[in-house]
Amino acid sequence: MSASLLDPRARQESAEVKLALGLFRLSQAIAAVQGGAAILLRISPLQLQILADLFHEPSGFSTVGRFAARYGISAPTVSVSVAALVRRGLLSRAVSPEDHRRVRLALTAMGRRVAGKALKRLQALVEMVSSLPAATSEACLDGVIRLIRAFVAAGWVRTDRICMTCRFFERTPGAKSPYYCRLVKSPLPSPGLRVDCPEHEVASAFAPRAVSSPVN
Repeated sequence: MSASLLDPRARQESAEVKLALGLFRLSQAIAAVQGGAAILLRISPLQLQILADLFHEPSGFSTVGRFAARYGISAPTVSVSVAALVRRGLLSRAVSPEDHRRVRLALTAMGRRVAGKALKRLQALVEMVSSLPAATSEACLDGVIRLIRAFVAAGWVRTDRICMTCRFFERTPGAKSPYYCRLVKSPLPSPGLRVDCPEHEVASAFAPRAVSSPVN
């Protein structure tokens, strides 16, 4: 049975409780940095997320529906943020040549500059991680990916690009590498796992569903 956050002793002695509390502290710090970047650029955190995701989108474009599915929020909520970004000249809209009922969203030159500025502010996080020993970074990466998978399975978050929720992912217990990717037909050591893979295809067990709150 898991230790309880309600137990004062567990908060001091239980590794599980202390890790959970540590993750909460990390989430607060990252939210503060992200919020600071959004305030500096005079955009909302959701607008910042849209710009950042488009900055790294291999195709260069996305849609309101895809953003809504990825973030686990309603399309109208995304549309409000998209409309604000379009008004500021940070996003452009264009009818999809494959389906005239769909509208593609892409960064403008100004939008790309703003997204780049935001990501540079978040670069401090990468630099902090870089200060850790390599073995510690690899162990943290493996643990974080496992936690994200558990969050997805619980319906707390929706993510579509980590290896452990992909239909090409396989576990290979006893092998030299613990994981295998059927798409690239190659073993995956823990450091090779991805958290934002453009070739990701969601496994049926992790098909999109409503995101639920971890607190009832």
